[in-house]
Amino acid sequence: MLCVSALADPAHGVRATQMTPAATCREHPEVTWTCTSTDDRPTLDLWWKSVGSPVVQPRTAERAAPTRLVVVSWNVHVGGGQLKDLAARLEATHVIDGRTAVVYLLQETFRRGADVPETIPPGLKVPTRIEPTGTRTQVSALAGTMAAFYVPSMRNGPDIDESREDRGNAILSTEPLEDLAAIELPFGRQRRVAVMATVRVAGRPYRFVSLHFDTNRDRARQARDLAKVLEPLAAAGTPLIAAGDFNSLRGRRDGAHEAIAAVLHEDDCGSGWTNVWPHRLDVPFGWWRGRIDYLFTNGAVTGSRSCRTLDDRFGSDHAPLVWERALDQASN
Repeated sequence: MLCVSALADPAHGVRATQMTPAATCREHPEVTWTCTSTDDRPTLDLWWKSVGSPVVQPRTAERAAPTRLVVVSWNVHVGGGQLKDLAARLEATHVIDGRTAVVYLLQETFRRGADVPETIPPGLKVPTRIEPTGTRTQVSALAGTMAAFYVPSMRNGPDIDESREDRGNAILSTEPLEDLAAIELPFGRQRRVAVMATVRVAGRPYRFVSLHFDTNRDRARQARDLAKVLEPLAAAGTPLIAAGDFNSLRGRRDGAHEAIAAVLHEDDCGSGWTNVWPHRLDVPFGWWRGRIDYLFTNGAVTGSRSCRTLDDRFGSDHAPLVWERALDQASN
């Protein structure tokens, strides 16, 4: 992995470092930052300057030792997905309770206000604002008392007043988050940053990744670069769970899916659709409506588990994937 020459930006609390092999490309006091490409560095830097710094929020409520692990992967449609309603459903159906460790791998979360830069770099055409109707919930509010790690990938529209926003991936957890990492992927149509964190569940560390690839063919290149980062982690003894919105128009035959499947194992969460026809203009004509959200694990994730796709979108344009596993002393 190669990175670019030093570029200070105190507003972000992050700076790019000198180009060296296997170095991080931006520095943050709590986040390890890896960039997988140097060819498109100037473009990625422009997009990075248009967004705020990562959100790192500690857990504020103690919980009993968990006996169960539940992982939810969900594109929340820039705040449209109502996490409280989803959690209420999972509680009502006895999927989660006070002894469940819950990790949410979220895509298209957003933030609004003063933590987003007031200015947009000259020459940068920011993405169109996505603003679903109804109640929208920012990432910090989604987290509540949970631990949270959010890294914006892009601006959410050109606004520069108090309503300015950015959007990206996040990990929320009822258990503390450790070893926070951002993986900045090659530029395609848009800037994409996968997020990774460790959660200790019943004393054992698990590594989690929330990802979201481009809607065009660049998603395959982004997935291949992410796979190169995940491959040595997948071979290690720590359980690894990676999930998100692959935007894989060809389903499991898509290059993005195939790249991750080359280093991880897909846990079957169903064969039906996970997204609905999008009501926005940043997707290609002929968008295939079907399964574009997937969850993968490595060989260190052992024991009986299950995964399913819920039949309710809870205000989003994607259905959540819910992965469950009971914990025991022998195989937790």
